Amino acid sequence: MERGDSHNFTERTVYYDIIITMLHKINEWICDEQVCDIADNMTRHLFDALFYGEDGLLHLSWGAVTDPEDKSYVKEWIRTPITIGAAYPGLLTWMKDDLRRHPDEERAEKVLQLERTMASYVYADGTLPSAIASDDPLLSIATTPAYGVHFWLYLIERLGSRVRSPEAVPLPGIHRTAGDIVWKTSGKLWEIERSGKRAFAGYKRLPSGVMIGPDERLPGIDFDELDHCDIAEIIS
Repeated sequence: MERGDSHNFTERTVYYDIIITMLHKINEWICDEQVCDIADNMTRHLFDALFYGEDGLLHLSWGAVTDPEDKSYVKEWIRTPITIGAAYPGLLTWMKDDLRRHPDEERAEKVLQLERTMASYVYADGTLPSAIASDDPLLSIATTPAYGVHFWLYLIERLGSRVRSPEAVPLPGIHRTAGDIVWKTSGKLWEIERSGKRAFAGYKRLPSGVMIGPDERLPGIDFDELDHCDIAEIIS
């Protein structure tokens, strides 16, 4: 698939979860075998995007550079950024679905390896990095609920009848560091520090309540609780 950002701009791997999902939903309405064939073809070619990163683990490339005249020919794979939280849960779901319908031993082993990669990057609070090997280290340490939903849905499907309602426990205070940027989070609050000074902070239940800079305050909210750290994570 291509998009209109610029000439010969191939869609980035992370968005194929949305595309494949929508193709299957379209097929539910029009019952066109060709639509399913297109979705299946996309899913199988995800395996072409796999590569081993510097961490020794299997990853999905960020995108591809195709030949302008022959779109079926990939001239180069764009490896980074590696969008683990944004891409892996959804795309693994489709890759496993394809294997159930079209068993293949070699591809099944790749899926297991990619699943292990995802498991290796689960943080202490059960979240995944939006991206690693990015120009902005903030994408490696700050998380978003949108990606968390995909990850938990994946786990629910994987565990099946073994799923149990988790015991409610207080969320730990976490300080996650990459270079001079620190992501601090507690049960209710979050904060981003750069070079020891607060750049942004907010109240999780109030998405619009974002404070900018070190001096802004929210009435009735004590951000000193973020100074407490139960778990320190350093992302290199």
